[in-house]
Amino acid sequence: TIDGKLDDAAWQAAPAVQLNSSMDGSPANRKTTARVLWDDKFLYVAFDCDDPDVWGTLKNKDDAIYNEEAVEVFLDANGDGKTYNELQVSPHNVQFDAAFVARRSDLETAKKWESGMVTAVNVRGTLDDDQPDQGWSAEMKIPLANLMEVPPLPPKKGDVWRFNLYRLEHHVHREQIEGTSFSPLFVGDFHHLPRFGKLIFD
Repeated sequence: TIDGKLDDAAWQAAPAVQLNSSMDGSPANRKTTARVLWDDKFLYVAFDCDDPDVWGTLKNKDDAIYNEEAVEVFLDANGDGKTYNELQVSPHNVQFDAAFVARRSDLETAKKWESGMVTAVNVRGTLDDDQPDQGWSAEMKIPLANLMEVPPLPPKKGDVWRFNLYRLEHHVHREQIEGTSFSPLFVGDFHHLPRFGKLIFD
């Protein structure tokens, strides 16, 4: 059930990873746990974010939510280090998706791609006020067939794609911004494809 709540038995059984500093892999100031599952048609990604102040101002599809708080998945399905997809969701459940033909190719063209993903968010607290919050969680159901240059589907056990998982957290609105990732980048750019990790279908 895509509802933003991570209480499904499948999520509870899925291996969890912690996102650490995207710059050097050091522990993050705020905890983010991510899990990934798959079936023949979809990739499922879950994020659980500790956050004492959950907020966002952008409300429309493909708004620049990467300038606020968001969780992100980057997928280079065929591992060529060139073509890749970027998929994001904000605490307001605003989606951003894009398909790049090369590293940071034209953004307006990239945004014309539609992933067809289904997302949901659950906020543990209240959005956009001064009341203390506990955090938020997000689920993403991503159709595999819509991704760029996908290897033969359905995936087989042992198949390897390249990918990365990210979170952008603002400790103060638009200030003290912390970027965290699954695979550390060692540069301040989430589009640094050579540092993507491996997504192994198992």
